[in-house]
Amino acid sequence: MFSYIVRFLLIMSVGASLSSCSGVDFPEGNVREERDYPVLLATSGVDTRISIDGTAMAWDEDDCIHLTAVAEDDARGEATLAFYNYLTEGDRHAASFSGFVTMNSVPKECYFVYPQSSFSSVDPDSGVLTLYYNNQSGEHEPVLYAVTEYSESGVNETLTHVGAMLEIDVAMEGVSQITFVGNCLEKLSPVYVDTGSGEVTVASESSYNVQITVPVQSEGKTYIAVPPVNMKKGFSLICSNADASASMIRTFSTDGGLSDGYDFSAKVGQVIPVSLTGNLVGYSVMSSDPEIEHVRSNGLLTGTSVKFSMSKKGASDKIIEEWGANLIRKRNPLDPESKDVVVRTVSNTNENPIVSGADVEMTKVGNWHVLPAGDYTFAPYYKIYGQMVSLPSKDVVVTDPGISLTIGGRTSYDKYLAGDVAGANGHANTMIQDVTVTANVDLSIITGYSATLDGNDMEAATVTSGTSVVASYGDLTGTSFKAYPMTAVMKVGEITVTAQKTFHITGLPYEADFTVGNPFNWTETAAWNNVNGTMKYSDGRVNFPANSTASIRTPAYYIPAGSINVVTSVDACSNATQDGNRTISILSCPETQGSTAGTATVVASYHLGFASGFGKKGYTSCSTVFTLSGESPCLMYTSTTSLLCQIGFFMAKIEYSE
Repeated sequence: MFSYIVRFLLIMSVGASLSSCSGVDFPEGNVREERDYPVLLATSGVDTRISIDGTAMAWDEDDCIHLTAVAEDDARGEATLAFYNYLTEGDRHAASFSGFVTMNSVPKECYFVYPQSSFSSVDPDSGVLTLYYNNQSGEHEPVLYAVTEYSESGVNETLTHVGAMLEIDVAMEGVSQITFVGNCLEKLSPVYVDTGSGEVTVASESSYNVQITVPVQSEGKTYIAVPPVNMKKGFSLICSNADASASMIRTFSTDGGLSDGYDFSAKVGQVIPVSLTGNLVGYSVMSSDPEIEHVRSNGLLTGTSVKFSMSKKGASDKIIEEWGANLIRKRNPLDPESKDVVVRTVSNTNENPIVSGADVEMTKVGNWHVLPAGDYTFAPYYKIYGQMVSLPSKDVVVTDPGISLTIGGRTSYDKYLAGDVAGANGHANTMIQDVTVTANVDLSIITGYSATLDGNDMEAATVTSGTSVVASYGDLTGTSFKAYPMTAVMKVGEITVTAQKTFHITGLPYEADFTVGNPFNWTETAAWNNVNGTMKYSDGRVNFPANSTASIRTPAYYIPAGSINVVTSVDACSNATQDGNRTISILSCPETQGSTAGTATVVASYHLGFASGFGKKGYTSCSTVFTLSGESPCLMYTSTTSLLCQIGFFMAKIEYSE
């Protein structure tokens, strides 16, 4: 491994323009803008990126180096240093790179990475570089890095190699790509490099992506930058044509022509020549695209089916030792905690050989009964001559399975809104009738269920097998005139579905029987209001007193939105003379309304004499339709009586109306 000397110089004046990959020019004059800091990176003494065993790889004008600069106050800056020129120092040469980094303050530390295309990210807080190896051009691009302090006078530093280089001489016709794979399926990319200790680790999430595919150069040799992963059993190169219909494997191991006791990770910075000869006539193994279908039976979702087929040519069943595929749900890029997850898998040995074109059903992994909509990766593979070969993976989009959860049930208000006034008036005023929760999935794949009503947990559901009913609660009774929100949550494997419905208990239809007790002492929801305090309760009735005006107001009914039309009827009796029957006036009003006579009236039944026979006569209806709203949710009954003309109020009824 060769050392490269890094110099950081404040550029006083240079008139030439930089190469095309930077897009910036050297400054002219002595002053740049305050926050632009020029950087010159010079490699002293050699004019190559790498020079091992007589193989020289020279810098050229297309080369760029990535710079991340960090200031004392943790301000960060990113820049691209472009190839500038070759400098001559006596009989020694140096390639120089230049550029500007824009900072809020003077740089303190600088991180350099070559090539620019391999750079992924750097974390100056931990001093860790993240480098990707599975996206290479096939050019001779070793991965190099350096960390140094910025200095106006310049400093020296070594540009360090991260891994080795394979120099591949391909002597096969029709080869369009080469795949590098460790013989033990080692994880290869991305690589984390500790710039302080030089320690290298590989990302654990790379478990299923173990190959590097590089297009072969039309002229010259192909190069693969290899991460410093210890491959105790060597590596393999898989050559294939454009559509992967023909392939050939060449294996290189400790006893296969390299050297005894060969440890690949110890060859950092070296060029290793490899020759590939032969013909692409050995065999081919191919996979179809997966067929993904959400399956239903009798209208109910039962799961998600994933099928694919494999085909082979020129390879016996015995040679294909193993074959199969994984379907991987991609991590959510918006959720840093999410990971790639295998949701379907299948693995067969040569005891169950490939039957070309035959569908293979993949089996469910974990709780992935149904696959949610999203992006997936289909990764087929096979094993031949002891080598695991990954076929080209394919991006797959799964459509929404369309899982629905529905809460059913009715109150009197639901029937009223539906135009069924008779049905609304035949419905108990505080009942939620036939409460059920249904889904369009088979009960066998439901892995969790819960429900709340008005914020309280509901009792265990009655699950009906063989139907869409998830839970059945029968008739439920509210205790107040108000809204009762219900929420149901169902889990189908890893999918959570929520349903919500609000039941409105208005308190209508409403019937009050004063003969059973004093209505002013009833519970809060049912209590009537003695508006001006002159109403008297006795002998199973509320009395409108003689020679005064008195009013009684209903409880406030719950009006969810808009208004509700109602009609009322009363059972009342006066002790007036036959030609002097008394009337009760009625109006809709706020629940704070004072005594006010309404325009609509109903006649209290006549009865001669107050002491005897003064009792219920039956309902007398008021023909007027009243409108209740959130502002006026009550009805008020008022009577103005003369001396000795009392009215006994026994019962009242309020019902929905057209």
